[in-house]
Amino acid sequence: MKRDIVCHCGNTMQRDLPDTIDLSEEPQFIQQILEGAFMQVTCDSCGKILKPEFPVHFLNIKIADQLLDLDYLPELERSRYFRDKIETSAQRVAIGYPELREKMLVSAQGLDDRALEVLKFLLLENALDHDLSDHSFSDLSIILNAVEEDKLTFYIYGLKETEVAVPRVSLELYHKVVAGLSDRLDTELYAEIVSPPYVSINKFSIEAEDDS
Repeated sequence: MKRDIVCHCGNTMQRDLPDTIDLSEEPQFIQQILEGAFMQVTCDSCGKILKPEFPVHFLNIKIADQLLDLDYLPELERSRYFRDKIETSAQRVAIGYPELREKMLVSAQGLDDRALEVLKFLLLENALDHDLSDHSFSDLSIILNAVEEDKLTFYIYGLKETEVAVPRVSLELYHKVVAGLSDRLDTELYAEIVSPPYVSINKFSIEAEDDS
C-alpha cells in the first residue's frame, strides 16, 4: 500500500508499506520488528532514517499456543481507541511500537501475554511499595525488553525522571504466574487486565488520565 511520508527536512515521499501481514507466510517480519527495522524508511533527500507508524493488521501471530489476529495502531491513535473511535475484530491490539515489539517477543518466545501482563502488574506493585494510586500508576510504564536464558528482562519508565529501572524475573516465577492465572482471573482487577483485545496493563494509565 502506498503511503505518504514527510521527512523532518520537508521532503515528501511515497513508499509501499504493508497494511496486512500474514506472519505464517512472512515470518521475517517478526525479526524486523524485534530489531526495530520494521517500516524503516530512508529519506531520499537528506538521508535520514525514519520510522513512520501506520496501522497494520497481522494474521496468525502465535500467542499462548493460539494463532490470533492482531491490530497494530500508532501511538497517536491511543486516545481514539479508548474513546471507541476505532473498531477492531482482531483478538489482540498493540498500540505503539514498544507494544508491538513486545507482542512479537511474546510470540517468538512462546509466552502467554495474559500471564505477562499480570506479572508486570506485580512488578509495578512491588516497585511502588504497594502504593498503586491512580496518579502514581498513570506515571509509569513497563515493557518486556528481552528473554535471556532463564530470565525475563523488563524496563520500567517513570519511577525516576532520568533513570530506567531494569528488573529481571526468573522464568520459574513467570511459570508460577501461568499456573495460577485461572485463580487470579476470578478477581475483577486481573480479569480487566487480560480482557481482550487490548491485553495490557497500560489500559489503567488511560483510565487514570480520563479520571483526572
